[in-house]
Amino acid sequence: MEQRFQRREIADGVFFSHYIDRRFKINRIDVIFTDTLERRSAGFNALIPAILSRSNSKYPTMRELNERLSELYSASLGDIVRKNGDVQLYGLFAAAIDDAYAIDNEKVLSKLVHLLCDCLFSPALENGYFPEKALEVQKQNLIDNNNAEINDKRTYAGRKGAELAFENEPAAVSIYGENEEIRKITAKDAFERYRNMLKTSNIEIICVGSGDFSEAEKILGEALRKIDRKPLARPESKKSPQKAEIRTVTEKMSVSQSKLSMSFKSGYDDLTAMRVMSALLGGDVSSKLFTVVREKLSLCYYCYSHLTLSKGAMNIESGVEQENIEKAKAAILEQFRDIQNGNFTDEDVEKIKRSMTNDLRSVNDRVGNISNWYLNRILEGEIIAPEELAERIGKVTRGEIIEAANSFTADSVYILTSEEEADE
Repeated sequence: MEQRFQRREIADGVFFSHYIDRRFKINRIDVIFTDTLERRSAGFNALIPAILSRSNSKYPTMRELNERLSELYSASLGDIVRKNGDVQLYGLFAAAIDDAYAIDNEKVLSKLVHLLCDCLFSPALENGYFPEKALEVQKQNLIDNNNAEINDKRTYAGRKGAELAFENEPAAVSIYGENEEIRKITAKDAFERYRNMLKTSNIEIICVGSGDFSEAEKILGEALRKIDRKPLARPESKKSPQKAEIRTVTEKMSVSQSKLSMSFKSGYDDLTAMRVMSALLGGDVSSKLFTVVREKLSLCYYCYSHLTLSKGAMNIESGVEQENIEKAKAAILEQFRDIQNGNFTDEDVEKIKRSMTNDLRSVNDRVGNISNWYLNRILEGEIIAPEELAERIGKVTRGEIIEAANSFTADSVYILTSEEEADE
């Protein structure tokens, strides 16, 4: 299979990757810093890209930066904050049309890279630090993001379920940090953290599009090699240990619909079989959780499973009426036992495999999806194309699905329910 994705080290702890596809009329560059999630640093790591993406020393206001982006055929530039297991990913992205579509073949990509470098390495400063006003605005944005998660009870329950499952592990930490920690950040603290980030973080640069990224590699490589870098060990996720006994936590709020988050742990190594098993259980409209628990039994408004492969964990999320919580739990476990016992048809498996294959085909439709795909594969330790995973999925056997299901054991249950008692 043709290897469109190429990756190499261009500076100490800095890897440059490119994926060329002539179908695209745009080019995208992601510069991603990686760090182990920690309560004290997560807020800094989310805050700094937000500040860097909105100004630089040449364009010290957001208005001026946006005007420059407009001149580059309405290019885009923004911040990235997310996580993969125990690892926090944060940085900047920039995207613009390919030079071939610009007037007189203007060197848009080169100009975009220089603008990205200005934001990364030459930020707008005030008295030697990040401007106070810009800092406070972005701090409030992070706090608002955290508060928005609380207001969205589905998202909130998923996060609390993960916190319980990964208790005392990096994966339990919010990607935006805790509000009390965010409020403490000063302009001096943030700037010192930024300088340390440039020196010690491992960096992944991923370019996707139809352009020639050799100049981007040269410009970014030269800029990073000028820094006295002493990168720390590459952050990695660790399999989450099984709790000695199942933990159940119930939280009460003013909610109209209860939320149920059930976590399971596994030390299984066949990640492809785990993917198919989880999809068969609750990853699709033809899955057992959807067709039986939601449709046939009408016990929940939504019910699905998802994996955190790097942690060896699977979560099942559902929204239920308060009086149906225990019934829903029992029904979910029954469907899981059905898979463990092989109570599913070959047709069930083929439907799920077709759905998974279709989803994998769509990865290559957008430059952002491609960048995300390969970044996650790098972090998981095996760089494979979506097409290769689709081939592996097609070869997963019934026995491997059953074995993957039986490798999981129940770990924890989080319930978000109403403050009022359900009617008898």
